[in-house]
Amino acid sequence: MKTRPVLGLLAAAVTAVIALSWINHQRRETAPAPVVAPRVAAGDDDDARSPIRPARRPITGVPAGSGGTNNLTPWQLTLARLQSGETPALPREKVEDYVERCKRDAPSLLAAYRLTHDKSYLTEAAQSHPNDPRIQVAMLGDAALPPDQRAQWLERLKQSAPENALGNYLSAADLFKAKQPERALQELAAAAAKPRFDDFATADIQATEELLLLAGRSPVEAKGTAFMGTLLPHLQSLTAVSKEMAALVKEQLARGDPAAAENLATMGLAIARQINAGPSRGILIEQLVAMAFEKRVLEPLDQNRSYEFLRQTPAERLAVLQSQRNEIRSLTQQLDAFDPASGLTEPELLVYFERMKNSGELEALRWLNAHRTNAP
Repeated sequence: MKTRPVLGLLAAAVTAVIALSWINHQRRETAPAPVVAPRVAAGDDDDARSPIRPARRPITGVPAGSGGTNNLTPWQLTLARLQSGETPALPREKVEDYVERCKRDAPSLLAAYRLTHDKSYLTEAAQSHPNDPRIQVAMLGDAALPPDQRAQWLERLKQSAPENALGNYLSAADLFKAKQPERALQELAAAAAKPRFDDFATADIQATEELLLLAGRSPVEAKGTAFMGTLLPHLQSLTAVSKEMAALVKEQLARGDPAAAENLATMGLAIARQINAGPSRGILIEQLVAMAFEKRVLEPLDQNRSYEFLRQTPAERLAVLQSQRNEIRSLTQQLDAFDPASGLTEPELLVYFERMKNSGELEALRWLNAHRTNAP
């Protein structure tokens, strides 16, 4: 294809700053930073799906001797409903009371929208707070948004949050889809120069939990619902970008341009690391997307060659990623905190949720399994 040689040159230019910062960062470390996967049984090719929410395994049953769901305790019934995809039915006046208390600010309107699925809340938020990045991200998560409006909201996001790489990643995904890889790589270059990646998922979870608590729901229901109800459709765009970049790496190798392929792989790893460093890094599904991104761009490279940006061979790094996936699989098979059949008490769940908020899902899972293993 006529434009393909340009990709090699552009990739080299695009990744100049990325490669330098990446290599310098790696030199300061004693080992590659760990990457974790989401709290699901990790398969060989974990893909983000739309709409993405923190994924769970199906309920395996109900506590032994419970006599079915009729005899579940309130918190066990809450877990069963969450696992089946139900959201709590809140009286409209409770939702409105919360929104009014918060002076109908952006977080409260988004929490109301996510819990009630009433699009009027999102519409109001877009009209009242069009320059709030959280609203812009929510609008971009609407699959029904016309392409021209999507482009407008993307530009707003990049202007309202110039330090946030998310808008550029979403633009890159759209440009790859439109068969404009050169422009997509330019967006990725702009993203790499930005200091952070923030999808506001953590803030959304907090606002939703607060709404439920003020509406009189139990802490277990509030915390569990806020987490389980989180939608992360932008992760599908990141997955699409990773597949496009992996294809470009393969193409440059096939063309006999390993330097361009290495530049693209360096860019891909920089993206994965940026996702892992964001405020929502404790959400395991986000870490899975980052891990899959890294895996895809490394697989086409010479598996036995030591690359400077990796400080090891791709085969060695992929083995580390697989080991981490195996740990996640083992942890989730041993115990699922969101399964009513797990036998967890309500106090245990509350501690688990608190640890999950403070230290991330993986650390919370490790604690929970160790706690249950050592229990008398």
